[in-house]
Amino acid sequence: MTDMMTLTCKACGDQAQVPADLPFFNDDLCDYCLALGTENHAVTDVMIERVRQQQMEGWSPQSDDLYRDDELTMAAVCYLNRGTGLLDGDPPQIWPWTLSWWKPKSRRRDLVRAAALVIAEIERLDRAASKETAND
Repeated sequence: MTDMMTLTCKACGDQAQVPADLPFFNDDLCDYCLALGTENHAVTDVMIERVRQQQMEGWSPQSDDLYRDDELTMAAVCYLNRGTGLLDGDPPQIWPWTLSWWKPKSRRRDLVRAAALVIAEIERLDRAASKETAND
């Protein structure tokens, strides 16, 4: 019998049982994350942040679907513009949520967070369009 081991993708957290002598993961990343171009750390970090928002913060597609007034986009804009002087306030006046949800970090980290919020909004728009098409 072949010895098996569990490997966890560092990017997405996916786990797989693989033969110990023939790893499925390359450099601790699953094939999907490798296909995304994990040599591009920016893309990987955005995808990790999106997964973190869902798994650690509890933001599901259903909760994202409740935001119909550009809240996800406005939050992304706030993180994108932090430190640029383009928006006044900390958080900026257009911040759509309660003050306790405003959690700025470093410039790069805020850009990653903003990109993940943009992805959440795109996914929300795609789901809404799919539901609209299904109802026609």
